[in-house]
Amino acid sequence: MTGDGVRDNVCNVLMSDRCKETARLNDIKTKEECESKYDALPATQKDGHIDQNSKGCRILHAAFAESNQEHCPHLSFIPQEDSKGRTKCQEGAGLLNSDLFLDTD
Repeated sequence: MTGDGVRDNVCNVLMSDRCKETARLNDIKTKEECESKYDALPATQKDGHIDQNSKGCRILHAAFAESNQEHCPHLSFIPQEDSKGRTKCQEGAGLLNSDLFLDTD
């Protein structure tokens, strides 16, 4: 979750035309600004939860946002509601990796 390639992917998706409104809301104009904000996040929360304000949450939603821009607000570094009124990757429901993926994934 901490490799440059992973960070680059999250920031590339955030800065793409698909997610430009989220980048604008976060006042992110350069990839370096995105990288700095991403680098400041923990990989997961101390208890291992990935659905909160973490790199893990943004990695997951960047993969979704590549094909569905409805996930772009979940990449936001500040609270941003999606089209269904949900704010994700800020405060979570306490999900662990094991809640979303099998050990074989």
